[in-house]
Amino acid sequence: VWAQASALTRALFVGYTVTAAVLFGVSTVYHTFTHVSQKLHTRLRTLDLLMIVAMEVASSLLPLDLFFRCNPRARAVYSASAILLGVAAARCLLAGSQVRWRNLVAYVGVSGVAVAPLLHGLFVLPSQHTVCPAPAL
Repeated sequence: VWAQASALTRALFVGYTVTAAVLFGVSTVYHTFTHVSQKLHTRLRTLDLLMIVAMEVASSLLPLDLFFRCNPRARAVYSASAILLGVAAARCLLAGSQVRWRNLVAYVGVSGVAVAPLLHGLFVLPSQHTVCPAPAL
């Protein structure tokens, strides 16, 4: 199956895998060494949260690529939205703890990026009678 995957699909899969590995590594360091000092705790917490945002974005890009493989425009719009919301969430996290409501908005935006493509796929695509041929295995 890997040999038949497009270069974009392969890149997204590798990006997802690397992001997951880095997330687990950072999370392990954060939860192991958070007690050393308050400064280290704050830095590791921010890095851990940034990696969670990166993982949310990475985990949305591969399904978008596969789900909208026959609709490149929708795929590009939803993928760009996921990336932009991820950047916004990262900026909110880096702005500091005094903007907690912005953090919540950013997280909801990044986490909710899957809702619009799901609704699009369930209600818009079937009404257009768009049938995309299955990839050859």
